[in-house]
Amino acid sequence: MRMFSKLCVAAGLVGLVAAHAFGADHLIMTEFCVTPTAGEFIEIYNPTANTISLEDYYLTDATYPGGNAYYYWLPDYYAGGLNDPGGGSFTDFYARFPEGAEIAPGEYLTICMSGSDGFIGEYGVAPDYELWEDAVEPDTIPDMLEAFEGSIAGQGGLTNAGEVIVFLYWDGEYDLVYDVDYVVWGDKVEAVDKTGIEVDGPDADTIPTPYLPDTPIATQTVVNADDDADEDPHDAGMTAQRAGTGEGPETLVGGNGITGHDETSEDMTVAGGSWKLNQPATPGYGPALYSVVLDPYQTIVPRTGTLDFHQTIANTSTEAVNLWQRFTGVMAPNDTVYTSNPVLYQLGAGESVEENFVLKVPGGAPITDFTLYSTIATAGPVIEDEDSFDLTVVSLP
Repeated sequence: MRMFSKLCVAAGLVGLVAAHAFGADHLIMTEFCVTPTAGEFIEIYNPTANTISLEDYYLTDATYPGGNAYYYWLPDYYAGGLNDPGGGSFTDFYARFPEGAEIAPGEYLTICMSGSDGFIGEYGVAPDYELWEDAVEPDTIPDMLEAFEGSIAGQGGLTNAGEVIVFLYWDGEYDLVYDVDYVVWGDKVEAVDKTGIEVDGPDADTIPTPYLPDTPIATQTVVNADDDADEDPHDAGMTAQRAGTGEGPETLVGGNGITGHDETSEDMTVAGGSWKLNQPATPGYGPALYSVVLDPYQTIVPRTGTLDFHQTIANTSTEAVNLWQRFTGVMAPNDTVYTSNPVLYQLGAGESVEENFVLKVPGGAPITDFTLYSTIATAGPVIEDEDSFDLTVVSLP
C-alpha cells in the first residue's frame, strides 16, 4: 500500500502569513545547542543568492526584564543614553561579527559559546567563530567582537530551560535595530515585545523613532523540540534544528524585521513545523534536507513468512527533488550483500511518501541474522540519508 503525505499551501492564504517552509529572504538561524556546555553553539544560514557582509550583524541572549535590559537599547547606548542593552554577566552576551566576516549563498556558519577547544572536543570539527577566546594562547578561530565594552567579558552561554536568541542588524547610526531572526524557549521570561518603544540613536537628529508592533509575549510560541512539558528545547547531546532552510508561518509585513517581517510572530512549535524533533548535531552543514526512515512491524521472521515494514521518504527542502532509493541486505556471518535496483521518487517541496512493504521470506532462506538498509541519493553515489534495522530468520515452529 502506498500513501502520500503532502504539505499544501492554500492559494487563498491571507497575505500576511507565510506558509510552512517559507523561502527566507534574509539570513536565518538554523540550529542551536544548549547542552552540553562545551557543545553550545548557534548556527546561521544564508538562503539568498548573494554574499552578505556580517560586519553589522549581532547575536545576543541579553534580556533581563527586572533591570530593563533589552537588546533594542543598543542605539540608545551609543547615543549616550542610560538604557542597558544587556550582556557581559550571568552568561548573557551581546556580540558583533568581526571585520571582514561574510556569509556566502547557501553557506552555514557556527558560533560556539564556550570557546573552540571544548567545541572541537565535542564535535570533532572547528567552529567558524567563538564567542570568546578560551585558549591560553590565542588560536586561529576568529573571536566575536563585543557589541560595546564589556558586553561579552570572557563569558557567555545559553540557558537550558528558558532563553532567547536574537540575530539582529544595526548600521551603527539609525535609531532602531532590525530583527533578523528570533527564537525563544522555556518560560518566556526572556521573550521580548518592543511595541511602541521609542529610541533616539546616534544619528544627526534628536527625534526618537518608535518600534513597530511585535507579537504580544502571551501569544509568542516557543521552540520545544520534544513537544512535551519539559522546558528544555532538546535533550542532552542533541540540538534544535529548523526543518529545512525556510521559516515557519509568520507575519510578513508591518514588523521590525530586516525585510519587514514580524520575527516574533513565527510559529516555533512542533505543530508549526519550522523546528524539528531532537536531532543529532550538524554544526556547519545544516539540517538534513532529505530523509528516509524504516519502521519494522516485526524483527523475527520465520521461513515462508513475511517481513512487513514501513518506509517514509521526506523532502523538507523548499525545492522539488529527485531521490533515488535502494534497499541493501547484509547477511551474517560473512556480510554477504544483496542489493535491489534503485527506485526514483520525485518529491515536491515539503513532500513525503510513505509505503508499507510486505516481503515474502523463501522456505530455503538461511537461518541467520540480517540487516536491511534503505539509502537515498540525489545523484551519483553520494548518499543523502540512510536507515536500517536488524532482523532474524528462524525455522518454522
